[in-house]
Amino acid sequence: GIVEEIIHKHMGNDGWIPVEEQLPEEEKEVLAQFVVRVVHTNNTVDEEVYIHPLYYKNGAWQSFNGVPNGKVEAWQNLPEPYKPDEN
Repeated sequence: GIVEEIIHKHMGNDGWIPVEEQLPEEEKEVLAQFVVRVVHTNNTVDEEVYIHPLYYKNGAWQSFNGVPNGKVEAWQNLPEPYKPDEN
């Protein structure tokens, strides 16, 4: 499928998919990387990169803690949950 092709194409980028290229399914929680830019009074800019689980709904990124204060640049599927060994 198309999503698999895009993921395969970005394997060298640790599986990150740029949002310009593809958005996740609506309401599906994914791992999102977003950047918060803080402009100081002396015009220096600090950029903080955050990685959090978010989901995309109605044209906006959201989380269970509200809307991220930054620009989402890329995302990837969340890993499968850890399953302890049975034995």
